[in-house]
Amino acid sequence: MTPERWRQVQEVLLAALERPPAERAAFLDRATPGDSELRREVESLIVGSETAETLIEGAVQDALELATMEAGEVQPGEVQPGARVGPYEVVREI
Repeated sequence: MTPERWRQVQEVLLAALERPPAERAAFLDRATPGDSELRREVESLIVGSETAETLIEGAVQDALELATMEAGEVQPGEVQPGARVGPYEVVREI
């Protein structure tokens, strides 16, 4: 990809990400008329950014929950089988 093309992709991508997800398809229709390759590239990057955002949010939530437990807000033995701690379910005490 040429530097000029990459700048074009970045410009359209950033503009698309500024819009609510429901408005992005219509925006891309206007921003990429007749350039299906540009549209595919931007859509691929949008999906990648959403996936990365979801993974980061999950990791941050897990870290916050672990920090809360380590800070003493949840003591060993207080969490009973069947309880959920973040994405995990307590099955039994080790």
